[in-house]
Amino acid sequence: MAERASVFQQCQISPETTPGTSVAASKLLQSMDIIPTASVNVDIYRPQGNKFPTVAVAGQDMVSARITGKPTYSELIYPFSSLFGAATITGPNGDGAYTHVYNPASAGPDAFKSYTVERGSSVGAEKFTFGLFAGFGMTFNRQTADLTGALIGQAMTTGITMTATPTAIPLIPISPKDISVYADTASAGLGTTKLTRVLNGNFAFGQNKYNPLWVVDQAQTSFVSVVENTPAATFSVLLEADSTGMGFLANVRAGDTRFVRIQGTGPLIAGASNYKLQIDMAAKFGTPREFTDSNGVYAIEYPWNLVHDGIWGKALVVTLTNTQSGL
Repeated sequence: MAERASVFQQCQISPETTPGTSVAASKLLQSMDIIPTASVNVDIYRPQGNKFPTVAVAGQDMVSARITGKPTYSELIYPFSSLFGAATITGPNGDGAYTHVYNPASAGPDAFKSYTVERGSSVGAEKFTFGLFAGFGMTFNRQTADLTGALIGQAMTTGITMTATPTAIPLIPISPKDISVYADTASAGLGTTKLTRVLNGNFAFGQNKYNPLWVVDQAQTSFVSVVENTPAATFSVLLEADSTGMGFLANVRAGDTRFVRIQGTGPLIAGASNYKLQIDMAAKFGTPREFTDSNGVYAIEYPWNLVHDGIWGKALVVTLTNTQSGL
């Protein structure tokens, strides 16, 4: 019997028509990994007069997973469609480019997309339904760009046969060399004022955006739906403590809003369109962090909290340009 080697475990995914109803996981993820845990809540009871428990009863049964990997212009459509709701997709342009615009609601639920997820190899595999990205993070400096995140799903099924011949999406990585950060005083000026001494940045959204809904019903093997939480949405940036970096201290004290853009511009698709990631946000400063050294540069870190801006009418817009017509 062949052993189940860790190196051969791969992850496949596909959008569900109805959340929780299994579909064939026909897309092969190659830039991010979903690392699941079977989160079975076990209630253990120890009776009076005994040093050891006598009863263990399983209750809530679900999957919690962490996400690791590298951000790509092509595969980010999967976490974004869970976290930010359905994209408005235009294209293809004459050069084959599609533009996906995500505009999460500030005062209402987002039309999330859930997935059937399979993970394993020909020796052994598991799957779960209602896979929902509940958090996303992207950190970057000039050397590396990484993604992190969290995902939840319904109870795990073991001993499955993985969907054969999944489609691999062409990977176009977001290079640290692609990224620039802008901060402007008005939404109309988004992307005008580049911060030229950004040492690193960290965008984080969610981590706990969705809460599973548990009901008392013998027919249900896992949670039946989800409800939205208030998402933790932040962006922190480490800047050289020069006149620009220290100048933001006055904005902290004044409680100012800044309109921040993280932009990654990748290779040319064809014609005039490039692969592109653009995260636009309205943000207010949090408490500055202590001064620090960054490779010999004296630096200061500012956390920004995403806020709803009444004039702009939103808190966040994410735009992704690639060659994918959909999920």
